[in-house]
Amino acid sequence: MNPKISIIIPVYNAEKYLSKCLDSVLEQPLDSIEAICVDDGSTDGSPQILAEYAKRDSRIRVFHQLNQHAGVARNKGLENAEGTYVFFLDADDYLTEDAFTLAYTTAFEHDLDYIRTKSYQIDAVTGKLLMPGEHPSVNAYARTAARLQDYKKPFSFKDGFEQLFEGPNLTYPPWTGMYKRKFLEEENIKFHSLYCYNDHSFYFAVAIRAKRVMVVDAYAVYHRTNNHNSLYGNNLKRLDCAFKAFWIIAEESAFLPHNEYAMVLDAELAELFYNYNRAVKCGGEIANQANTLMCNFIKKFDVALVEANNICNQRYAWYPDYLLFRLHSTTITPDERKGLLEKLWGNSNIFLPMGDIADKQIILYGAGDSGIRIAKTLQTLQHCTIVKWVDKNWGNFSGLELNITNPETVNHTPFDYILIGISDKGIAMAVQSWLTMKMVPIEKILFIGGEL
Repeated sequence: MNPKISIIIPVYNAEKYLSKCLDSVLEQPLDSIEAICVDDGSTDGSPQILAEYAKRDSRIRVFHQLNQHAGVARNKGLENAEGTYVFFLDADDYLTEDAFTLAYTTAFEHDLDYIRTKSYQIDAVTGKLLMPGEHPSVNAYARTAARLQDYKKPFSFKDGFEQLFEGPNLTYPPWTGMYKRKFLEEENIKFHSLYCYNDHSFYFAVAIRAKRVMVVDAYAVYHRTNNHNSLYGNNLKRLDCAFKAFWIIAEESAFLPHNEYAMVLDAELAELFYNYNRAVKCGGEIANQANTLMCNFIKKFDVALVEANNICNQRYAWYPDYLLFRLHSTTITPDERKGLLEKLWGNSNIFLPMGDIADKQIILYGAGDSGIRIAKTLQTLQHCTIVKWVDKNWGNFSGLELNITNPETVNHTPFDYILIGISDKGIAMAVQSWLTMKMVPIEKILFIGGEL
């Protein structure tokens, strides 16, 4: 008789956490489970630990491969799985005390293709259990946004898009759910062999093809976050994989009707630009690589695929950044430039004084929506050097990864111009008056709309 659940665990240099992970599997109260551990060419003591556990308990099956990364390791696990359902667990995470009983019972009774579970997050450095609000993804993994009806009856992509792709409900890690093995086989759903971000295309393939999905009110995993040695710890260094994942998703979702296709692209674009912005904040070579990748992507991507869809509601997360890249392209016509400005600012008379500030040292005043857009575009294009970014509410930006300081310090830093990045003319004029009172020469003050 086949096991009820196959737990697939890719293992790479996880000796620090591996025993805790395997113990949590063997201690599950649900009978008839198996653990398929795929050693992905570990160079530490992980293979020895796996061998010891396999010898101790026949429910643990071990396979070895040369280092080919998590996606290939998970596929090897799928090829050898025998369970009715499969669950993916990372070797540095571990299961809750009763991870599967409710999930399996619900999945079996409703004949589900995919059931979404909840997860706790633990800080890998401090060991502290993170609560909602303490980490960006805590709410998502806890499924706090799930609708009550999603706990009661099956739904699909067509009638539950927002529960699969919107905001905190868009969670890619494969350990956030359990999958019917027959469904994955019939739909030929596998992981791609990308170094990282291979879980993106897997998630989308499952979400858009599953006919019967539910959410279960049960926590299955303790996930270690802030673990820089994990499978996901170095993703920003390989941002090229995020762009490759986007094109895979675009190709494999192209069979959908236009509106549904647009919603899928919108969701992944939000994630793509989110990771791009994280990489830019790292600075150095990571930021340079991110900018090059994004510039090349913008040249290739046809935004009309998404712009024509009126029900995309995540556009705020990526659309302004996209427009900034297009705005400063050398190939756009004056009319195209005017149209882009209208979309970006809502006012075609607002523009950046690019000629004045080229290769100059700039102090940027303003950290509202306009100021942030300006900072992004100038840093992205490396058009000038922002030597200081100031705002009168600078104290409100601490802890937000924005290096914004007190405007009282403007005279303590050498600069060529102060650029007032505020679209409201009245406020901009008040800032100009304040700066002149601080003995800033008026000829050194510029505005995003030219002369006021």
